[in-house]
Amino acid sequence: MQELKGQIDNRADLEDLGEMMRNPDAYGNDKLNDQYMRIVSFAGRVDSAKKLADANKVQVELERRVYKIDTDPFSDADKKARVTLSFE
Repeated sequence: MQELKGQIDNRADLEDLGEMMRNPDAYGNDKLNDQYMRIVSFAGRVDSAKKLADANKVQVELERRVYKIDTDPFSDADKKARVTLSFE
């Protein structure tokens, strides 16, 4: 999460770094730098955030399963209990 926050906070610096690293070949292509720019672009950050949210969702589901936390707190509503009150 901190890495994604760092990408968002330092977007201009990361783009400047990409421009400084640009090293096109004889045909004017720089596939490595193009990939870097896609990663630091808005779409790349959105993709990272989406993957992080999905991973967090899976983690929470697994933790709930491991710690046996019911997803429905009223699932035991059909179970009956016997309560005895005595007023003496």
